Amino acid sequence: MIGQMECRAVIFDLFGTLVHITPLADSYNGLKEMASVLLAPHEDFATSWHSMFTKRMTGEFKNYQDCIRHICADLNVLVDEEQIELAAKTRFDMTRNELMTLHEGALDVLSHLRAKGCKTGLLSNCSFEVPRIWGETRLAPLLGN
Repeated sequence: MIGQMECRAVIFDLFGTLVHITPLADSYNGLKEMASVLLAPHEDFATSWHSMFTKRMTGEFKNYQDCIRHICADLNVLVDEEQIELAAKTRFDMTRNELMTLHEGALDVLSHLRAKGCKTGLLSNCSFEVPRIWGETRLAPLLGN
């Protein structure tokens, strides 16, 4: 029982622990919307996007625009900067929505731990956009002390 527990620190994961993971259907629809903006084949774009997961997580792409450019070049899809920016914004907005959709009780648990003097931290795999959005979340003030 958390009220009885003494702790020095608790480290949390982000996706699936504190925030909901976007359902596959919503993720697919988002990728489909991105592909439509780019006039790229939906299935090929989605397959390429998923194949770039590790490169996005390890910083090989510095932003969504770089990843989108890379995929479009691989698919031989000619795009302009306006299309790239719109597709990147679509994905960025999806990520923002994901970070704002907290699991029930997440804030209560974090607040309780902080009130009891327990240090809290976050260790999670994420790509470049999460740190940009992080300060907007209700979680930010409760993690890392």
